[in-house]
Amino acid sequence: MKTPRSLQILALIVAAAGMAAGAWFAFLGWQRPSVPLAALAVVLLLAAPALALVAMFARQSLEHPSEDLGHADATLRLIRTVRGHVCAAASFVVVLWFCEAFGLIRATNFVILYTGLCAIALAAYLPWLARMERRIGERREIYRTRLNELKAEGFST
Repeated sequence: MKTPRSLQILALIVAAAGMAAGAWFAFLGWQRPSVPLAALAVVLLLAAPALALVAMFARQSLEHPSEDLGHADATLRLIRTVRGHVCAAASFVVVLWFCEAFGLIRATNFVILYTGLCAIALAAYLPWLARMERRIGERREIYRTRLNELKAEGFST
């Protein structure tokens, strides 16, 4: 069962809107030096592409993986890409705390709120990604074993 095309289109629209909003917030943060606007811009610009990838491919790939080694490899690359985006957004917390500590910004309440939200999101999201990566990795090994058995029997790929 594949993700309906309308959901894929909706995911692209949401991702584009998120990236456009991120660009707008970056512009506003640059015009009027505002740490919350700049931080929101960074989060949207990092998260929107990852969320679009998840929405478009992860559901069909993780819930109903096809019997295909290439598809499993692509899904594992997708999971790693999404994890990279999420960790980049979370690493922004460290940058914000350094800026706050050295007096470059004065937005303590925002930094505390952003830190808490990132911690909650990572606590839920990273274990889920790890579980899905392990599941797809196991499927990939099954496909690889089948492929090797077929090659041993004389079938060509």
